Amino acid sequence: MSSPQFLFTLYVASIDAQTELQICKLRFALAEKFKDVSWELELVEVLDAPEKAVANDIFATPTLVREKPKPVVKVLDGLTNIPETLLAVARLPASP
Repeated sequence: MSSPQFLFTLYVASIDAQTELQICKLRFALAEKFKDVSWELELVEVLDAPEKAVANDIFATPTLVREKPKPVVKVLDGLTNIPETLLAVARLPASP
């Protein structure tokens, strides 16, 4: 299996029914936005894996991180306004 063109990590405190609904909405929005490219969304429950959050300088949740392509983009509270979140993570740096 090849590496995805876009790699996202969503850090949440824990997953409850409301968070699960928001994650489903985010997955749907990502699928629509990135329908022509490969992408992957990884979930990190910070209460279960605090070392991952600390290692990646995540100090508040929810935070969506675009790990790939570079540069890394972090969107704090990335589940509240999904359209704005998509605008932030879809931006790519200008070519030199």
